[in-house]
Amino acid sequence: APREQVVAFWRAQRAAMNAVKSEKDPAKAIPLFEEALRLNPQHEDSVFYLASCLAAMGKVDGALARLAELMRANPMSHRARQRWGTLRARTARSPADLDEAVRVLERAEAINPEETGVRQVLGEIALVRGDRKTARRHLERVVRTNVKGVGGLYLLAYLDWKEGDTSHAAEFLKKAREKLGPDWKPSGATSEGDVKRVMHEDTTLLSRFVSSWDGASDADRAFRALDAYLDESRR
Repeated sequence: APREQVVAFWRAQRAAMNAVKSEKDPAKAIPLFEEALRLNPQHEDSVFYLASCLAAMGKVDGALARLAELMRANPMSHRARQRWGTLRARTARSPADLDEAVRVLERAEAINPEETGVRQVLGEIALVRGDRKTARRHLERVVRTNVKGVGGLYLLAYLDWKEGDTSHAAEFLKKAREKLGPDWKPSGATSEGDVKRVMHEDTTLLSRFVSSWDGASDADRAFRALDAYLDESRR
């Protein structure tokens, strides 16, 4: 009966959200979201969080497919496009994958130009491609409009360091450290398979280098791992 179906949907959906947000257990949440979507295939939150859980478990193709489903159902879904573009970029295996990520992210930006997360990812993609001018343009806008744009400051410092402006790089690193606050501690390198991360937060192409930064303003030390990664990715 319709009422019984509604009750069953919310039972599964709430259990799935509890598994995600309280238990931080995406493996447990996946079948619960799938059960909820069998009862209500149009529920956007369930589709979105199911995709996030699949991504956290390394099931990238399934996550991308679910997000594509959400984009088709709601062409104005900024979060679906941002998540799809970020995940596609983070797991890109070819220049074509990055091209597609940029296309989807640019559409997300057109939907909500005030949101800086998309700009951050576009800047990171440009940096991976070696396009420092485009990377700087995106990242400068991030730090202008986001008072907590630590990732943008860190990568702008890297760009200055690569161009030989070590004093300006150190200033950016100092600003980034100040924005992190007095109680901040480095988290260490972020694993792509870390299922304990908050499920609705995106890790980006280069966010693990920001996360593992120790907060020091020594640019040579701050960017050693990032620089090696970018050199390798362009070979």
